[in-house]
Amino acid sequence: WALELLLAAGCDVGSASKDGWTALHWASMLGHKGSVACLMEAGADAHTKNGAGKTSLAVAAMAGQSELVKYLAEKGGQGLVLAVDSEGRSCANLAAQNGHAEAPGVLIEAGGMSC
Repeated sequence: WALELLLAAGCDVGSASKDGWTALHWASMLGHKGSVACLMEAGADAHTKNGAGKTSLAVAAMAGQSELVKYLAEKGGQGLVLAVDSEGRSCANLAAQNGHAEAPGVLIEAGGMSC
C-alpha cells in the first residue's frame, strides 16, 4: 500500500539512482510481483536499462525470480526478452550463469535465444 500512496502522490516511476536502478529493477530482483505490476500499470518502462545495461527482466532472471521472469517476458514482449546487457549477455544467459535452471527455459519459451 505504501507504493500505491507514493504513486498517488505523483512519484516518478522512472526515477533512477546514479547507477541507473529504478524501482522496477529493485522490485524485479527482489521478487515483488505485486509491486512490479503496480509500477508497470503506473507507466514504469520494463525496457529501461541500468548502468550495467540490464533491464528489470535481466535482474529478475539473474536472481532466479522465475514467476517474475514469465510475467515481465509476457508484458515486455520479444524485444525485452532478446535484450542484452552491456557485455552482450541475454537474459537467458544471465539466468544460466547465475545457476537458475528454470528462468532460462521460461525465457526460451518466450522467444529468447538459447543459452
